[in-house]
Amino acid sequence: EFGKGVHWNTHGPWKLPGTMAEWKDYWTKDDSLFRAESGAPGCAPAKVIREFLGPFSPMPINASNPAWRRPLTWWLEDGAFAQEFGRAPNSLEEYVDWSQKRQAEALSIAVGACKARFPRCGGILLWCGHEAFPCPTNTSILDYHGDPKPAAKALEKIWKEGK
Repeated sequence: EFGKGVHWNTHGPWKLPGTMAEWKDYWTKDDSLFRAESGAPGCAPAKVIREFLGPFSPMPINASNPAWRRPLTWWLEDGAFAQEFGRAPNSLEEYVDWSQKRQAEALSIAVGACKARFPRCGGILLWCGHEAFPCPTNTSILDYHGDPKPAAKALEKIWKEGK
């Protein structure tokens, strides 16, 4: 119902519904006055994931691996990776790099679109800003140790410079 002026406070999305082009199209058409609890998943840094793996291996990166089921698989995007590359990730580092770049691009599109509509759009809140529990992947832009993920750095540029 984009363009009908009926969206006051819209929650979500928290995950890309398909391709990055579809994500961009969604945010370009958005007419909500405020975006609450929106986000996109991105992995913690590989060193943080390895720090909290316990007895588990990071591979394979899918829901069959207990390391990726902790605490849940909601943010796991192994299917999107396989669709893009036609295979599973070869390493933790490859998946983390892809995931973090994807999150940065997705959130840049969402936040940039909302900012471009100001004052018609009053703002966007991201869910969640800081990872309070060491999860291998979620929607945070700061990792468990409080260090910025690439998405935080990309958003800083949009917030400060408008780009």
